[in-house]
Amino acid sequence: MTRKHVLITGGTHGIGRACVQLLAREGYLPILTGRDAAAGTELASNIPGSSFLQADLNAPGAVASLADRALSLCDGRLAGLVNNAGRSARNIFDETTEELCNQVYDLNLKVPSLLTALCLPALRAAKGSVVMISSIAGKTGEEGIALYTASKAGLIGLTKALALEIAPEVRINAVCPGQIETRMMSDKNLNKIYGKPGGKNRAVHAVNDVSFDLRAGETLSVVGESGSGKSTVAKLLVKLEEPDSGKYLLEGEDVTRLSVRAFRPKRRVIQMIFQDPYSSLNPQHTVARSITAGPLAAGVSPAQAMGDARRLISRVGLDESALNRFPHEFSGGQRQRIGIARALAMSPRVLVADESVSALDVSVQAKVLDLLADLQREYDLGLIFITHDLRVACQISDNLVVMHRGRIVERGTAHDVLLHPKAPYTQALVAALPGQEWEKRREAAMFAERRA
Repeated sequence: MTRKHVLITGGTHGIGRACVQLLAREGYLPILTGRDAAAGTELASNIPGSSFLQADLNAPGAVASLADRALSLCDGRLAGLVNNAGRSARNIFDETTEELCNQVYDLNLKVPSLLTALCLPALRAAKGSVVMISSIAGKTGEEGIALYTASKAGLIGLTKALALEIAPEVRINAVCPGQIETRMMSDKNLNKIYGKPGGKNRAVHAVNDVSFDLRAGETLSVVGESGSGKSTVAKLLVKLEEPDSGKYLLEGEDVTRLSVRAFRPKRRVIQMIFQDPYSSLNPQHTVARSITAGPLAAGVSPAQAMGDARRLISRVGLDESALNRFPHEFSGGQRQRIGIARALAMSPRVLVADESVSALDVSVQAKVLDLLADLQREYDLGLIFITHDLRVACQISDNLVVMHRGRIVERGTAHDVLLHPKAPYTQALVAALPGQEWEKRREAAMFAERRA
């Protein structure tokens, strides 16, 4: 039987990782690539017959080098190439212009097209196929070639790029993320009770039958007043607390009853950004030590951990000199950026942000929220955003759940929950949003002015 190798770019996280696992179950031998050596090595070690090639495909010459290394592993026969196209063009499809077509090609398709062209001999030899994965919505192209874009401009741009460099005898398919199972987290009927029923102290049902799913690249906000149970949910997700009942799946694995030791490898998958930027950093540790502690404990070399720390501290908008300073030398917003860098140092797939902007000034809040949104798109993170502020939740969320007294009383898209709340408690929350009375007065004044 011919060994069926498939090369997957961006196979260490998000959609690409889900695709690797899917192909492995179907009997293929994945050759996964990505920038994250630790995540790629770990995934490949858990899939018999798979291999990992570290590569940053945006670096000069990296695409040709990757093609050579991959083809040497598959004996010149490649059953498939999965081009996990970038997310950077996600929001540009709003006009049908030639300029936009060029942007689609420049941002998303130069690397996939070049890699496909270099792998064509091996694909022809195995009668293989090419799969384009895009994070944008879908339409179907002509002649059986399914191209997923968000507009006519995107469709033209993708077609043009593919026609330029891909031979007609190689079958081209494209998929949306929704066609691949990318569920990162699933919680079923979680319960947590503090105190003992009938005991001396009153029992508090802090989390009562809570269930939700989270997918790669999705932001799910958990909203509620103080004491609603939302922070307890966060602690259950990162295993700082243990549920009394229910099931908790992380990357499809039931981790509900895992011991602290058994759950330790999973700490790379899920990280937390804490509410208080002042108490969440050890005042006796430099920023460098705080950021590198987790990776070093996970077996990353000191040189790589420090290199990642430099990259991350710059990515969150701070100077590299910050690494040698102590937490008391920074403002609250800067400390929260350090906390975000520390969480990202573990290369997680899920971030839990527990009231991560509530202690910050409004202007600083906006900058941190923008940073979180940028990082989520860049790393394809699933984000659990816990807040009492419904306006902030609607600004950052794809989906939203509202908690009251430990229970979920409403769930839906952020737009629907804000504009069409159904539960009485949610209606009360929306009605309590500040500024609404002023907005009504402004609209009335404008109407009166028009009539005059």
